[in-house]
Amino acid sequence: MTLKQLREQVMMVANALDNMFSKGDAIAIDMPMTVTAVVIYLAIVLAGYVVVSIADSFAAQEIAVRLRVSNARAIFTQDSVVRGGRRFPLYSRVIEAAPLKAIVIPATGEDVQVQLRNQDLSWKYFLAGVSHLPRPNCYFPVYQSIESVTNILFSSGTTGDPKAISWTHLSPIRCTADSWAHLDIQSGDVFCYPTNLGWVMGPVLLYSCFLTGATLALYHGSPLDHGFGKFVQDAGVTVLGTVPSLVKTWKSTGCMKGLDWTRIRMFASTGEASNVDDDLWLSSRVYYKPIIECCGGTELSSSYIMGNLLQPQAFGAFSSATMSTGFVILDEDGHPYVRKLYGILNIFSLLRTHMFFESFVILIPGCSIHNEKIFF
Repeated sequence: MTLKQLREQVMMVANALDNMFSKGDAIAIDMPMTVTAVVIYLAIVLAGYVVVSIADSFAAQEIAVRLRVSNARAIFTQDSVVRGGRRFPLYSRVIEAAPLKAIVIPATGEDVQVQLRNQDLSWKYFLAGVSHLPRPNCYFPVYQSIESVTNILFSSGTTGDPKAISWTHLSPIRCTADSWAHLDIQSGDVFCYPTNLGWVMGPVLLYSCFLTGATLALYHGSPLDHGFGKFVQDAGVTVLGTVPSLVKTWKSTGCMKGLDWTRIRMFASTGEASNVDDDLWLSSRVYYKPIIECCGGTELSSSYIMGNLLQPQAFGAFSSATMSTGFVILDEDGHPYVRKLYGILNIFSLLRTHMFFESFVILIPGCSIHNEKIFF
């Protein structure tokens, strides 16, 4: 897909959104990270609405909590998820979660394979709502302040209900800055990262590609088998994102044997603690290219500590703070040391606006707010 084709599809969906919603409405996306999902995400932001990110692996109860917390008005989803030739229901989980209007995209073909409720719309019918416009694929972006919310994501919810985290118009710049500075993502790269729009890496991947001029590579299927590896080969992926457990599976099953990954110039790894032996195996597939470790959080819009290409890198280790993160040493009273002394390492986030700003102090013992920055 070319940028022109992407732009036209995004603008068409933006026009269709204006037929149904009011500016500022929160609209959820719960589906695999397909081309259509990317188009919907960008259209919601372009048209001045707010994306609510929900992973397609969640059960109905988990979906319901996120819809309630975000006060979503509607949800985009698929009729099912196809994995290994098998269909797994998705629409049924969504309608069990909440009585919101759903716009349903077919997983395969042109028509949905489920019976829709009266209030719901098929993707085809949703797009038909702009057929009367003289130029349905032309749309003027909605300009907003930099503090306006574009996306509501969620913490993992391991300590109770998931906490809503709002991304603003600054967040894309924040996450792209890290990708540019630490991963050297640039025009000409092909960036692939098996992820989902329900997790922070989904939006990070989109913005890291589209704001640097890199090509986004999307694979529709499981990243655990040979098919994914062949896609990486055939698409000419130059930067491949991984999760340590994914690499362990590739190594133990031997599913990536016989593939040519030599166009890859680096890997990025996040989500779990890395295994040095597995990293050595992965790097050896591409003549020992570097693996850049990334660690951060949804509330930071990216990472706070990463590797980079300007310093020597060790497997499973970090080499620096990220470009827009500061490390400070606090004394027992929570004041930064002015001299180089031993103490507790604290990280402060540049983000001043997210929906659980105050609750962060409660969630993390020892966390404090100083000069509108979060220290933890």
